[in-house]
Amino acid sequence: MCAYDYRFLAINLVIITYINFSLPVFAKNYLRTRNVVLLFIFGHLLAAAFSFITAYSENQVEFYYTNGKTVPVDWSDYFEAFGDTGTFIIFISFYAVCFHAIMAFQKRHKSTTTINQRGNHLKSQVLAILFYITPPNIFIIPSSFSTDLFTAFLPWDLPIYREMCYLKVHYYEIFLAGRLFVASFTILIAFVDYRNAVLSLFRRKNVVNIVISTSAIGPAATRSNSTVKVHNQ
Repeated sequence: MCAYDYRFLAINLVIITYINFSLPVFAKNYLRTRNVVLLFIFGHLLAAAFSFITAYSENQVEFYYTNGKTVPVDWSDYFEAFGDTGTFIIFISFYAVCFHAIMAFQKRHKSTTTINQRGNHLKSQVLAILFYITPPNIFIIPSSFSTDLFTAFLPWDLPIYREMCYLKVHYYEIFLAGRLFVASFTILIAFVDYRNAVLSLFRRKNVVNIVISTSAIGPAATRSNSTVKVHNQ
């Protein structure tokens, strides 16, 4: 469940960030809070559905790697292939689309002297989201290509494929744990607002009240006190 949940969460984050950056009018009209919430709920439902289908499907990669025999594919293997290989291809496509949008933005504003602060901020968000999905995607390469569907059709002596099957069969849990840890850690590096919110929990601020007395000279002499708060880190 966690594996597919991360995939669809990352896809939703990239889609929302890209639309805000490249299609601001469309984002203003359609990316309302309600639609964004529905998009994430739909992603969770897809993750649950693919997790159920994968659990139902027979693990042909392990069976073939251990016994050297193939098992006929069924409908669940096609869904698993899309959930693993399809989402990985979507991730790779995101890099091309997002970098093309960034280069178009740079070219469009290169000849102008005005500073588009909102555009630069959104560009930074696009780069941050690409950085967020890059390290975890390295961990999903073995499971993305050594699927049951590929095992049934690809030759066993295909270069590198046997090694991918070995990694998936023997180190799947390690790759999954590493991916989730790296994804959680990358959030702190990629997203400034999230990093500041977390770091603020570890900062202790002591407030010291200093009373400053001021007096007016003259017939209408008055005395007032003002309080200044000093924050000590």
